[in-house]
Amino acid sequence: MKLHKPLPSIHNQSGAALAMALTILVILTLLGVSAMKSSSLEIKMATGLQDHTAVFQAADSGLAYAFANGGVNPSGEIITTYNPTPGITAQVTTKPVGSSGAGRGSGDNVFGAGYEYINWEQVSIAQIPSSGARSTVRQGINQLKKTNN
Repeated sequence: MKLHKPLPSIHNQSGAALAMALTILVILTLLGVSAMKSSSLEIKMATGLQDHTAVFQAADSGLAYAFANGGVNPSGEIITTYNPTPGITAQVTTKPVGSSGAGRGSGDNVFGAGYEYINWEQVSIAQIPSSGARSTVRQGINQLKKTNN
């Protein structure tokens, strides 16, 4: 029959296992903190991209909304406010920038003489005030109009 040796006393221990366990714990803590910071940065980047996409789409759809609902005003500019979703505002300015005759050979002279193009410029600025995301979209419009000749 074998007898077990008694456990060594506490005074004979050097603490190597404790030192190794603490070192590994510090390394794992540093890796966890680094992963959390990286994850936080990725969330901020994704949120910024989402806000930018939302304001671009709001500015772009604001152009169509303003043209469909506000139309064009030959005597001056029209300012239309568009709120596609809560928290996003688009302001569209439509203004005349001149006129030009329908050119020969352009296919526009099928209507005969007495027509001209009215040129408009639309500028849509959309923003999310809470995040500071902002987008500007510009568009030119040519409208064929019968002159009084």
